[in-house]
Amino acid sequence: MTVDVSAAPRPALGRRGLVPRLLEPQVYLTLAALSLLLIIPAVTGSDFITHVFVTICVFAALSTAWNILGGYAGQLSLGQTVFYGIGRYTAAATHMPFQGVRLNCWMSSAAV
Repeated sequence: MTVDVSAAPRPALGRRGLVPRLLEPQVYLTLAALSLLLIIPAVTGSDFITHVFVTICVFAALSTAWNILGGYAGQLSLGQTVFYGIGRYTAAATHMPFQGVRLNCWMSSAAV
């Protein structure tokens, strides 16, 4: 059995730098789509569009957390859902007028 030592060593396939990875279509199209999540609500100025895009980002964060916990780790955890619900309930309760006084948005956010 003979070994050819004259061949140059090949670089590892999974070890590439940052710049070549940014030039792949999958990476720069994803970055373009994510940047549109920030640009579109700022350009339109509509409260409805801003609300829709904030909702998209919140549910994306929740689904990513669920994917990591349930998919990769195999755990059943509903803790983040409970905290999300408690925060939403507290925010709604503090925005309701009480004896004609309504809390400021920032004050109710601090309560959450």
